[in-house]
Amino acid sequence: MSDLISKIKLLDDPDERIYQSIRESIINDGLSAIPLLEEVWGNEPNPLLQERIEEIIHTIQFTDLKRNFQDWKSATTKDIIYGAYLVAKYVYADLQWEKIEKYIDKIKKDVWLELNQNLTALEKINLLNYIFFHLHGFSVTNSNTNLPQNYLINHVIETKRGNDLCISVLYIGIAQRLNIPVFGVNFPKNFLVCFVDHLSAFEAFGDTTNSGVLFYMTPRGNGTVFGLKELDYFLNQAKIKPLLQYYLPMPNLEVVKEIVRNLIASYEQLANTDKVNELKQILQILS
Repeated sequence: MSDLISKIKLLDDPDERIYQSIRESIINDGLSAIPLLEEVWGNEPNPLLQERIEEIIHTIQFTDLKRNFQDWKSATTKDIIYGAYLVAKYVYADLQWEKIEKYIDKIKKDVWLELNQNLTALEKINLLNYIFFHLHGFSVTNSNTNLPQNYLINHVIETKRGNDLCISVLYIGIAQRLNIPVFGVNFPKNFLVCFVDHLSAFEAFGDTTNSGVLFYMTPRGNGTVFGLKELDYFLNQAKIKPLLQYYLPMPNLEVVKEIVRNLIASYEQLANTDKVNELKQILQILS
């Protein structure tokens, strides 16, 4: 620790080469250096030293976060809520996963207590809709949906409000924890959720389906359920070419990439080039 203190005290050295050498050495110490850096920052009147400490702390945290994204991407099973948590952690570096996981487990338990094997697919979704939208009060906000906070899972949990993408991510994550086969669908102007059951879908649609989607759900309107004809009708009314990707379930990795893309667009509107450039690095890792 005394070695670290000595290095921190030298961060205001006017020689740029010395500063860069000390900076790299502290960054290589990793997360363990942050508590002492924060302590010195809080007691340091020198603006230059404060600024340099802030930059070093952010660099250490961002480096660790990129490593976490790489680990999540490489995992066999990709927890969609944890992926969204990592996105939020980019903005709130001290955000704790345990707090989010505890709340998600509470909703999961509320659904699990009512589930049984005799329920049909639609009955399971109706049950999940009731507990998620009515009992816990989540809903899609219709105002300022592109603000950065509406793409951050902790903000959505705290306010019970968010855009259709992040509300869907919470919904999907809870369903998947209960082994309910629900996935995201990147439909134009509306992010949707679909229930995937290849056998039931084949029995219902025969050879006309190749996706295994039994039905769709929108997080708007507290979980309205509909089928392929409604999607076709919407695309026709909006004069949008009905591409196959608008009907197919997305892997969890692609959904989290979509959160990052939207967050990039949000920060571009705010002209925050630093965040845009760093989020592009995260998107590159996920790609």
